[in-house]
Amino acid sequence: MPAVPASSLRTRLALLRRVTVVGNLTATFLWITGAFVLYTFITPLLTAATGWHGASISTLLLIYGAAAYAGNAAGGRAADRWGAGRTVTAALCSLLVSMTAAGWAAHLGPAAGTVIVILTIIAWPAAGWSLTPAQSHRLVALAPAAGPQVLSLNTSAVYLGIAAGAALGGEVIRHTTIAWLGPAAATLQLLALLLVVTLRARTAPGTPATSPARLAPERT
Repeated sequence: MPAVPASSLRTRLALLRRVTVVGNLTATFLWITGAFVLYTFITPLLTAATGWHGASISTLLLIYGAAAYAGNAAGGRAADRWGAGRTVTAALCSLLVSMTAAGWAAHLGPAAGTVIVILTIIAWPAAGWSLTPAQSHRLVALAPAAGPQVLSLNTSAVYLGIAAGAALGGEVIRHTTIAWLGPAAATLQLLALLLVVTLRARTAPGTPATSPARLAPERT
């Protein structure tokens, strides 16, 4: 593939003057922060919910990885078929429910919590990783002439969210119990969902396709 022309810092930062771009980057930050409130402490969370250790926890993490892989593949197809906006909204709703359930499973503990957390460990990564291609589509559609630049800003939002999520999760555990990681993570997903819904309402329908890959128009 041909090399992408270099862009200046001023060109990249100019994208931050667009309300819809900043709003979607903020949604990415909130979603990732919420995800890493839980994911950073996934092993103690799973242990609290199931009472399992060692190889049993590794099996749950393997299931998590398989679900994430499937979700990532499905997210792109869903965005092409139903639109990136609908895909992102549906995924955030699923994350809101599954992260709430993860906290509830840790609160219930072994027996009742085991079944809930196994279902959660499938739904959570499937929804979370389906967001990646769909959100990338939304951002490129908002700035078709600056696709690489807006995606680089999205990557920055992702890594800021990872750091913020780990820090926030640590504070939650410090002041409460591990079961409260679920509600904390779900609250951030709710904020991301409300922001995405608001931005979709502001976006005119029929945003044109923006790349040779024939990204589907945004649907509101």
